[in-house]
Amino acid sequence: MREAIQTLYAPGVTKRPWIEIEIAISNLNTIADKWLSRLPAEFHFAELDATATDPFVRQCADLGFRFYTTKLFISQACLRHIGYQAPSVSPGGALCSTMAATCVQMACKMLDMLPNEPDATWIYRVSPWWCVLHYIMQSTTVLLIELFSRTQPGTSEAIHLVEKIQKATQWLREMSTKDPSSRRAWLVCMDILSRHGERFLLGLTAGSTTRWSHTS
Repeated sequence: MREAIQTLYAPGVTKRPWIEIEIAISNLNTIADKWLSRLPAEFHFAELDATATDPFVRQCADLGFRFYTTKLFISQACLRHIGYQAPSVSPGGALCSTMAATCVQMACKMLDMLPNEPDATWIYRVSPWWCVLHYIMQSTTVLLIELFSRTQPGTSEAIHLVEKIQKATQWLREMSTKDPSSRRAWLVCMDILSRHGERFLLGLTAGSTTRWSHTS
């Protein structure tokens, strides 16, 4: 993760040609995928169950969150490049589009690690709460960028993104009952959604039409 930050987010990176940044992104992504391929089976985190008696559940959660956050650091530059591209900036190629899609996929997988029902005690079993807050906000930011910059209301993709964002905000609300930082994060998200998210509720099924609300 440190290498990704130093390579892609250091001062002066924006002055480099986009093709050089794409090459760096590709190399970093390959390194991350190779690391995952060498991970021992007992530490796989694709289907994390924090209620299980697995002695490695905390380690698996830590590895999973760190892997996904690293992939987000690597790929988010492509999502921003496509979503907020200025006319004077060269368009991204196939790699950029692929990595932007990967960024959204990793954000969803990050949130999939959380139980569907918010449970603050779960956090204490698997990770420090301040780390989980960072992971939730990092993934939610990616999904909001994708939703508001590249997604058409009423599409299956919009429905999927809204469901993930709702899950994230439900977790933030649960965490906010005990942590002021989580409450601030929750209020920021709800403010954004109250101003921009209404149009994406169209076409949702009855079971998914919970309206954005920041009432306590």
